[in-house]
Amino acid sequence: MSLERMLVKGRKCGSCSVCCVSLKITEPTLKKEADIPCINLRPQGGCSVYENRPPVCKTWYCGWRLLPFMGPGLRPDRSKVLIRFDGSVWCFQPTDKTHSSAILDEEILTVIGGIIDNDGKVSISIPTKPGYCSANTVVNEHLKEAVSRQSLQQVKRIMSDLIVLSSKAKTDPLTP
Repeated sequence: MSLERMLVKGRKCGSCSVCCVSLKITEPTLKKEADIPCINLRPQGGCSVYENRPPVCKTWYCGWRLLPFMGPGLRPDRSKVLIRFDGSVWCFQPTDKTHSSAILDEEILTVIGGIIDNDGKVSISIPTKPGYCSANTVVNEHLKEAVSRQSLQQVKRIMSDLIVLSSKAKTDPLTP
């Protein structure tokens, strides 16, 4: 599936550069650690080599640009939640270690519920302790019943518990 064909027409990144900071990239043409700004990121936002950016950047699309039912307030720099999609799993991750609770926003939970309700697979990526990888947790089975009941409060409670459990998970150290 070509993600480019899924792009919401007219939806642009604008001043958002969250992916240029949050993502870990380990490609031959670009290597950067998660939560570290890319060397090509301009101080005011945007890519200084956009026209000649590495292939990994040309083929990566933020979930906000792929999901048509997300409003402008859910753009990652505003919502503090970056959505990654690898063709099979929608992964919601806070834009930095201090924003894990942003996933509990009613609009974000509604999006997650909509994906689950349409048989899409959803995970969360939650920071653990400093110097360690985030914990990735698939949430579908945990939330399926609450989503089918359309109980936002129950979804929020369960997701809150999953965030706490994920933040305490044992994960691998980040590689230097």
